[in-house]
Amino acid sequence: MIGKALGVVLAVSLVGCGATSYEPANSPRISLVRTDEGLAYVRDGRHFSTGVFGGGLVDAVTGNPQAESEARTAHSLTVGGFVCSLSALATVGAGVGLIATGHSTDTQTQVGIGLVAASLIPDIIASVLYANASGHSLDAINIYNDGVLRPPGAVPPMTAPAPVAPPATQ
Repeated sequence: MIGKALGVVLAVSLVGCGATSYEPANSPRISLVRTDEGLAYVRDGRHFSTGVFGGGLVDAVTGNPQAESEARTAHSLTVGGFVCSLSALATVGAGVGLIATGHSTDTQTQVGIGLVAASLIPDIIASVLYANASGHSLDAINIYNDGVLRPPGAVPPMTAPAPVAPPATQ
């Protein structure tokens, strides 16, 4: 009975967590939408799945070398973050296992506590990698979108021009 009630509560709570209802206009610029399968990049009416490690972004920005480089960097950082997360999880699991099977004054318990504490290191590294990946993903999209608006070979503006002083009066 409790299982059914929990299932109903879960199903009701997930209502509204689905796809977005707005589809961006067909454009050479990249947009981000939520689909039934998850997040996707949209360009020229084509959907590029973000994938587990964000690899779809590389496909979405194809044609702009600088954006492609940022997308590949984001992908690599995401994979690195995932590997570090798995390492942290394995370290915590080993530590908890040792604690659960050891005695309170036992060396095994002390090693278990040390492993649980040590798991913070790869976990923090994973967080840093994920945060950096996000920035590179945004850079890839913005660089690509800016490139769509500029003619090939045009140099992007660096800053606004300095204001011109009014002519001196005599």
